[in-house]
Amino acid sequence: MAKKTLVKKPWATSRSSLVLRVECFLVLIITIYAFHQLNGNWLLFVVVFASIDLFMVGYLVNNHLGGLLYNVGHSYIIPRILLIFGLVTNMPLLTLAMLAWNAHISMDRALGYGLKHESFHLTHLGPIGK
Repeated sequence: MAKKTLVKKPWATSRSSLVLRVECFLVLIITIYAFHQLNGNWLLFVVVFASIDLFMVGYLVNNHLGGLLYNVGHSYIIPRILLIFGLVTNMPLLTLAMLAWNAHISMDRALGYGLKHESFHLTHLGPIGK
């Protein structure tokens, strides 16, 4: 009997990718609901939500810089640390802005736009569109 060789891919399988995408969709719903419950200004939400894609500007230089900057702006680490800080120090504007940033990341991941590898189209969730 032939031994199976595992081919390790730098992204999730289609099944695990689907689970991650559903989880992110739920986080998106939670962040929008929390923003609403905190009586957030929806103009602030739209401005922060849209501005996160400015982290893609590095792709104008090259794929390496683009991926690096994109991953900084699309990782949950910074907005979640700042969200906790905003909650603990009672800074409502920071808290609301970080909810919008988390919502943006969650929407992107729910749609399959994960953290980038060698190119824009190869993410930790798998190739975009697959």
